[in-house]
Amino acid sequence: MSDEHSIQIEPVSQASIARLEAFSNGTDFKERYQRNGDNETIVIAKMGGVDAGYAILNKQPKYGLYQKLGAPEIQDVFVLPEFRKQGVATALIKWCEEEAKTDRCDLIGISVGVSAKFADALSLYLNLGYRPDGQGVTSDRQTLVDGDMVEINDDLCLMLLKSLT
Repeated sequence: MSDEHSIQIEPVSQASIARLEAFSNGTDFKERYQRNGDNETIVIAKMGGVDAGYAILNKQPKYGLYQKLGAPEIQDVFVLPEFRKQGVATALIKWCEEEAKTDRCDLIGISVGVSAKFADALSLYLNLGYRPDGQGVTSDRQTLVDGDMVEINDDLCLMLLKSLT
């Protein structure tokens, strides 16, 4: 792969947090970075020297099953449109998986929204070995049961797991 298409992943530091403003998806990264400290690692992907995407590895996820299993959660995988379908999301996910292995985790989780706009993400996650956790869908990380009525939005997710062993 040539240098202009190589992907580098680097953890965000206090000094580099401002670089995430370019992704402006409504997340207050500075506040999140300061609030979550050691519990989360935010990483930026660079392609050809340009910031292309980011992801968050949450070591203390809100979702009960992940907590019970001791599984960190990959969250908010985002790649700028001009860098999609070039391996950036895969590189971000692989970095998070390796970090979880370093922490001696046997499992890792990731969630995907259930609306059609997340079809490409679901396909990628399945191709990378993630499988539904068997609990159905969640709304804001709370498992839904038959008969629950919820709004279809970005909080309505299918929770996935992958073995790291």
